[in-house]
Amino acid sequence: VVTRRAFAAIEDHDTLDLETFRRQKLRGAYALDWEAHGLSYALPAGIDAALMAGRIVVANVSRAVIPRAIEKYERCHVFLVTAPIEIRAARLAGRGRESNEDIAQRLAREGAANPPGILPVIIDNSGTLEDGARRFLKALTDLAK
Repeated sequence: VVTRRAFAAIEDHDTLDLETFRRQKLRGAYALDWEAHGLSYALPAGIDAALMAGRIVVANVSRAVIPRAIEKYERCHVFLVTAPIEIRAARLAGRGRESNEDIAQRLAREGAANPPGILPVIIDNSGTLEDGARRFLKALTDLAK
């Protein structure tokens, strides 16, 4: 759930205005929530039931919420999907959602270290979407063995 409209071609998330987001949070609708880039984000509480049922849940989150996720979910694993800064900059610019200054600030924040004690599985995403997805699925499959 994000307090920004999804761009249909590249994103798949539920969109809420900030007031509705806050009301839902008070009602316990989220398993985890955080703020980043001037927006509010959350994972629906339904992921807890999916995990209890033995399913695997994959979520794209901010580094800031990782310690809370690890604390809450015993079998939480962290994957860092990344590419060289030039590729990330070009991809962000291609989305057309942020100014060049916003992109530079975002990339500077992304260069920050992972939370202390967190050693993520690194996924190289410098190639095509298909290559990145294949690497991610292989790492996820290897972890499940």
